[in-house]
Amino acid sequence: MIPKLSHSCWGRLLDRTSEFQTKHAALNFLLQKLRTSQEPYLQKCQSLHEFFVKYERLLQTEIQQLTR
Repeated sequence: MIPKLSHSCWGRLLDRTSEFQTKHAALNFLLQKLRTSQEPYLQKCQSLHEFFVKYERLLQTEIQQLTR
């Protein structure tokens, strides 16, 4: 189950404060883009959350890492 947008995991993922590994190139690209973007922080979290919702079937391993 994907954590809600208000969950702190999205911020930790953007700030690299949690251990997170993925082999999905698209997710790695999105993370790199968001981390260097000048967008508002909440907007970055929302974009990341939307990506996980859209590709939930493919990201089961990554979803499990979010709340550790």
